[in-house]
Amino acid sequence: MTETLYSWASRSPMPLDQVVKASPIQQANALLYSPQACHLAQVQDDGKFCGSDGQPLDLSHYFEARIFSETCELRWLNENQGNGFLVILADEDLKLNSETFSLKTTTLNSHLNQTYLLWGKAVPQVKPKEGWQRLAEARIGKLDVPLSQSLKKDQRVSLHSREYLAEVDKFGNVVVIEERLVKLEV
Repeated sequence: MTETLYSWASRSPMPLDQVVKASPIQQANALLYSPQACHLAQVQDDGKFCGSDGQPLDLSHYFEARIFSETCELRWLNENQGNGFLVILADEDLKLNSETFSLKTTTLNSHLNQTYLLWGKAVPQVKPKEGWQRLAEARIGKLDVPLSQSLKKDQRVSLHSREYLAEVDKFGNVVVIEERLVKLEV
């Protein structure tokens, strides 16, 4: 049985603060890349990216974003003066506006669910911000993670993703052609 990967690309570039508003994603997490670090953020329904202190983040210094939920993943890359094309990946047709997005479908052989263990173990917090948990490890210090599940001492958090497999040549070789981030989970 074959599967289908749906990918949409915006027809025009947009700034990072507009990508959530242009998409169907809600209650998502984000990986934001700056020249200095990679940050985790919560994405609010109004499109604001908030850090573990609950405050909106200044998005001007991020050059790449991967925003994900169980429904879809948004990818954005700063290509020119803070603007970049938005790409959306999903397992089902999200019925996006064809004037705003071009759709490409890819026939897949199957997919693999993957799990990446995040650095650090759960540590007790004095007053955790709602929707966030704190992990820590001696070598890296603390890492605040957007996670609504409560953690017990020393528990770990995993990033779940899905790898999409497709045949790439006439010899029947199958490779991972795409990966989509799905969720953070205990």
